[in-house]
Amino acid sequence: MNKKWACGFVFICLVTLGAGFQAGREFKNARLNEASTNTALNSIYWESIASQREDAITLQREELEACRNRPPETIIQVVEVPVEVEKLVELQNWDSEAELVSFLEGDMTDMATFYSMVTYGLDDGACEHYAEMLIKAAAKKGKKLSFEVINRSDYARYYMGRDGITQMLPLGCMHMACSALVEDDDGKHFYFIEPQTDRLWLIGSFD
Repeated sequence: MNKKWACGFVFICLVTLGAGFQAGREFKNARLNEASTNTALNSIYWESIASQREDAITLQREELEACRNRPPETIIQVVEVPVEVEKLVELQNWDSEAELVSFLEGDMTDMATFYSMVTYGLDDGACEHYAEMLIKAAAKKGKKLSFEVINRSDYARYYMGRDGITQMLPLGCMHMACSALVEDDDGKHFYFIEPQTDRLWLIGSFD
């Protein structure tokens, strides 16, 4: 009885071991087949990626070549920009000597200071600046003043001995002042004006 049982047990063990070896062999074959399949899929995937990259590079090259061969385009863009245009005002002559004197009394040009050397009683290095400043001040009032170049002869006649001026213009020098035209019922009157002192001289009158 014990011998039969032992033989049966040995048989069962052999059958079990055989089945186990068979299952192991089948599992190993399955894994090998799976690995082979994955390798094939990876190869297909990377081949597809490489093909897509080559296609993209080819497309970029074609677009670049097309851009090189394309004629240049001229782009014209019209932009409207609002611009404030200063309205030109026609300057008027003075209506009376009193109007001219009133303007000079209220204007501060004669109080201005420019950095230059005073050599003969007036700021000879900046006389043109004073004249320009006074002309612009008059223009803001709608009135006309002009530049007037004073030579040595006129300077001696109209300036010497007035407003503390005792020195003559140096040889070859000119002095810059202003002039004004007054128009009233008595006719037209021409004046010299010294911007640094507000002094004015009637030079002459005419119809």
